[in-house]
Amino acid sequence: MLPLNVEFQIPKDDPVRLVRYCIGGMDFSALYQNCHHVNRNQASPAQMLAILSYAYANSIFSTRKIEEACRSNIKFMYLLEGKPAPDHATISRFLTKRLRPCIREIFAQMGKFLGEIGAVSMDDIFIDGTKIESFANKYKFVWRKAVEKHRDKLLAKLPSFLEKAEADFGVRIAHGDAIQLRQLKRLRRKLRQKISEDGIVSVHGSGKRKTPLQRTFEKLGSYIARLKGYIADLHEMRGRNSFAKTDKDATFMRMKEDAMKNGQLKPAYNVQYGSDSEFILWASVGPQPTDTSTLVPFLQAFKWQGQQDSNLRMRDSESCAMFFVANCNTLSYTWNMIEEIDGRLIEWDDEKNEINRRKHGIGFEDAGLIFGDEARIEMFDELHSDEEDRYITIGRVEDVLFVVFTERPEHESIRLISARKANARERRLYYGYS
Repeated sequence: MLPLNVEFQIPKDDPVRLVRYCIGGMDFSALYQNCHHVNRNQASPAQMLAILSYAYANSIFSTRKIEEACRSNIKFMYLLEGKPAPDHATISRFLTKRLRPCIREIFAQMGKFLGEIGAVSMDDIFIDGTKIESFANKYKFVWRKAVEKHRDKLLAKLPSFLEKAEADFGVRIAHGDAIQLRQLKRLRRKLRQKISEDGIVSVHGSGKRKTPLQRTFEKLGSYIARLKGYIADLHEMRGRNSFAKTDKDATFMRMKEDAMKNGQLKPAYNVQYGSDSEFILWASVGPQPTDTSTLVPFLQAFKWQGQQDSNLRMRDSESCAMFFVANCNTLSYTWNMIEEIDGRLIEWDDEKNEINRRKHGIGFEDAGLIFGDEARIEMFDELHSDEEDRYITIGRVEDVLFVVFTERPEHESIRLISARKANARERRLYYGYS
């Protein structure tokens, strides 16, 4: 039978003591905000994080194995400090719903704490990375060039289609050289109104003859659906050239040759991490296919979390040389400008910014940081996209925010329209609640 105080059974130089010491010196206010009900008789969020950190350090990743270790391993009992062992469901729920939204803040705090106690110098950071294949179908993909080609073919058909609709039914809409989606929607509303005024009953199925007006209306609906699909696919690219249909965040990139010399493109992610004194201080996962294009977002995220400036050194000397030859000025600019994201500036109207601050208590300077949240949710705002294509993103900047923005391709920028705190339904959507 184990003694009540298990601390005497742990060697003084055991790594579990370092884990407990480091966790005890950190601020977990962001984590406790996500844990609304903390039972005193159960493991606290800080103790849960300590258990997970020590388990992962010892290559224990299964929640059931972590539960078993908490019941039988004296070192895990030492971290629990007399609290009962959590079951695997509690550990899984803590990972997905409590820890995930604030893991970046805790990760940054750990790096600062290691610097304060002298475990890392924070003068140099060594950056390296690898590509990890996505669990996605590699035969179902979307390519930018193919989407642009089909979109251009569709746009070339539209002027003659509009002329025919005007000649046949007297329905006209004003449009410039480039026909927009909102103009097609306006034409569809006018055709629907004409169908109602003429008392035409839509028919479907074999043996039924459709009127020319119904055929035109249905063809216009198919054009709108196709154009919306092309717009959605190009927006999903976010500067990439491809993505997988079964995992839209994954980009097709060339992996390292396998044993059978198969060098085909596969859906994957580019993982970058920075280390100092054998400690990983920061890590990022991105869809960029090359190390040179992944470095700038990595530095931006590293800077956003309040890390001090560091002299950068890379283990991959080839990538380092390629980057500094091609993007030396961009690196310096991005490192100091928080408003730049993936090569695009965040812009807004100053008057609208003041109105939004008075109405919602949030300035666009803070709302722009939402694009640094890799876990944010983004979607097309179909309801308010008549005049311009607008998008909605829900992400965390100290609190969960709901931000509406539009893209300006000609300036390679993002223009903020409004920002507010997310309501209960939007928060559940962000955290993954049903």
